[in-house]
Amino acid sequence: NTWTDYDDQYLMIEALPNGVVHAPCPPDLEHFGFELHRFRRLLPERLKAWKEHLSTWDAHGKRVVLWGGGSKAVAFLTTLGVTTEVAAAVDINPHKAGHFLPKTAHPVVSPDELRELQPDIVLIMNPIYRAEITEMLHGLGLHPEVLDVETALSVLQPA
Repeated sequence: NTWTDYDDQYLMIEALPNGVVHAPCPPDLEHFGFELHRFRRLLPERLKAWKEHLSTWDAHGKRVVLWGGGSKAVAFLTTLGVTTEVAAAVDINPHKAGHFLPKTAHPVVSPDELRELQPDIVLIMNPIYRAEITEMLHGLGLHPEVLDVETALSVLQPA
């Protein structure tokens, strides 16, 4: 059985270990192929745009943090080759704070530590938490620009 879950962010697959389950073919395989081609075409320009925005923010002294210290943050940073352009990753899991992201070694901080960091821009790795994160930031007395990585490029002006 296949389905999407978590606000359509994940493709879920359920299978039996000792049997064969035939999942139905996606209803619109042609559309899937179109989307795959579109992704391959748009990826280089989106990567370039993110690199330019992060570089411009860094050049203007803007402190950027990522909200989410998991696999999405690691993939974002490693795919872009980001180093000093991002100050830290924020995670509400207290077991992650005080540690570092794999590969990039960006520090993982708790939300409370943002008072000291004073971020100008918070990039949210998972947009379904935008309202909750914004409320938490305001509760900390912080009012940075809050963007999510899925839609930010559509609202940002070219770097």
